[in-house]
Amino acid sequence: MKTSKAVVLAASALCLAIPAWADIPAPKRTPIIQVRQGAMPNDTSSDAVKLSQENRPELGGTALKVVLPAGESFGQGHLANPDWSGFTALQFDASNPATANLPLTLTIKEKNSTSLANRVDVPVLLKPGKNSISIDLTGLANGDGSRPDLTSIRQWYLATLDTPATAYFGDFFLVSAALPAASTNSAPAPAASSPAPGGSGQSVRIVGKIGDIPIDLTITGVSVAASGSGATASASTPGASGPDPAATDTAPKSGRALIAVSKGEMPNDRTPDDLNLDSEDRVELGGTALKVSIPVGGSFGQSHIRLADWSGYGTFRFQAFNPNPNDVPLSLTIKHRGSTNFGTRVNYPLVLKPGKNTVSIDLTGLTNTNGSKPDLGAVSQWYLSSDNGAPSLYFGDFTLETAKQPG
Repeated sequence: MKTSKAVVLAASALCLAIPAWADIPAPKRTPIIQVRQGAMPNDTSSDAVKLSQENRPELGGTALKVVLPAGESFGQGHLANPDWSGFTALQFDASNPATANLPLTLTIKEKNSTSLANRVDVPVLLKPGKNSISIDLTGLANGDGSRPDLTSIRQWYLATLDTPATAYFGDFFLVSAALPAASTNSAPAPAASSPAPGGSGQSVRIVGKIGDIPIDLTITGVSVAASGSGATASASTPGASGPDPAATDTAPKSGRALIAVSKGEMPNDRTPDDLNLDSEDRVELGGTALKVSIPVGGSFGQSHIRLADWSGYGTFRFQAFNPNPNDVPLSLTIKHRGSTNFGTRVNYPLVLKPGKNTVSIDLTGLTNTNGSKPDLGAVSQWYLSSDNGAPSLYFGDFTLETAKQPG
């Protein structure tokens, strides 16, 4: 049986569905190095770093060619716009002409940065070929877990560690989140109502692209709940707001549980040995949750892992509830067969904001502290730790999620 092309396009574009009366602009991109217009980085670690321009079709034209000896870097100092607080991401495209992965480190120094502990270091992995990199600025943490002052950036750069590298880069952008714009239509939004069986309901407009094919469809028969003068999708729609947090959980359902907290499982590794782990019902997390208060330098997680081969998974995921009024910085450490010291293990900074947090860490982009690739086929230990101590926090299941397959 053949499927209608219109139905396929509509189903494929549902993730972009918006109410017909909404006006949601695209995210704003502010260039910080306009490579295509001939701009170049103004900061290199030494004269050994070679910068030039070259046409690269995979990057859409003029690109920045960077030849980096081991341990060298390029980027920007004396920024034209040092205030990054209004932006959500740093983005750029890059091309790695080699056949092996190229590990880099993005370093961000702000006005208070005086050492490794109070600057940001984010691992960046360039796979062979074209890469589209997006660094989430909202979740950044300094080396000591504190929040960086993004209102006053004084330097940022990309660096190699032990390996020389040649790579190509497109424009570098700061991206601000897209927010719904106020409606320019003086008429009020249509009142929502639940359609009778077989009724028309409200209309929803679907816009976007499938490959190079533009999509602009309007579908009727969709129930939309009104809220004030605007409208939001009903709770059954992915990403919608609703009274039941579990109803809005858009987590992939394929994968494996590392710690099934909801079924009563507990971490088997903790520091110190008397670290208190308890279970408590939290409606924010949909039921049974793990309650933990972490002392300074304390940690909890797993050793003697029953699922040591993480190589087939794409994401390390968990939900947490922070009942405190302030951000709580933590660090995820992953030790594996190749871990013999601090440099050969993964240390990933993260921040739990007040309220409910959904944390998804891309396993495919992880690097060890020294920039090398971790052996995720043989994980021996993982844990969450706090350098400064953390008050009561609540955690749901810890899972490994498989990468979503097309089709």
